[in-house]
Amino acid sequence: MSTTQVLEEDLNNTHPNDSDWMESIRLSRLGNDYAATKDYEKAIDYFLQSLAIANQINDDSLKAKILSSLGLAYAILEDYERAIEYYQKSQSIAEKIGDYSRISINLGNLGTIYKSLKQHHKAIEYYQQALIVAKKFSDQSIVGINLSNLGLSYAELKDYSKAIECQEQALAIAEILNDHQALVKRCGRLGNIYADLNQQDKAIYYFKKSLEIAKEIGDRFSEGFYLTNLGISFAQLHRNEEARKALTDAVGILSQVGSSSVKVAEDVLANLH
Repeated sequence: MSTTQVLEEDLNNTHPNDSDWMESIRLSRLGNDYAATKDYEKAIDYFLQSLAIANQINDDSLKAKILSSLGLAYAILEDYERAIEYYQKSQSIAEKIGDYSRISINLGNLGTIYKSLKQHHKAIEYYQQALIVAKKFSDQSIVGINLSNLGLSYAELKDYSKAIECQEQALAIAEILNDHQALVKRCGRLGNIYADLNQQDKAIYYFKKSLEIAKEIGDRFSEGFYLTNLGISFAQLHRNEEARKALTDAVGILSQVGSSSVKVAEDVLANLH
């Protein structure tokens, strides 16, 4: 029986003395569960039901959290106008009640929306605001996330020195927290920056670090993705046999996980001499 089925059964068997607050929490958890399975339409439906109860009982903390969840769901569906609207509503409540963790998360997520919209200067403003709040309240995980995202925006603007500085700081935090998934991403992002700078030896170093950790934690998509980037860097240095092996492995893994990124690896492999 899936988590979703268990939660649905639990909802259908609500005890008479269960509070409205508990029902709102359960609905929100169902929304999170459907979001985890990428069924965002159903997730949104549950979040809206949860929000209606939170509004009825006037629980500001709960409202801020659910509104933020709705913002994220709409952002993933690329309905950015609605996403921004929900994040801003969440932000207003979070500021009123002093929920600084939520404030920082919302600011960072708004930054990511503007990054997706290619409005990188605006994205940077939001990431910097998120960093100020997260640093003030010593939330190192959120500091690391926003530093890394800030680095991505600087890289898009070709401000590579700032991009490297941000990613290195974010990487150091991931090492302290022993956050393997973050280590994979941040090593890979440093690799991408050095590849853009045509410093392929440094790019290869970071891609290999990312690959090593991805293999350890069984992250097959990241393994295939960074094998592709590693292969491209090898090809740039005319190390064609190493490039061929990396790209062949990438094609196998990305095909296995059903990623559309396999096309990039296939195209580069086909053009190797």
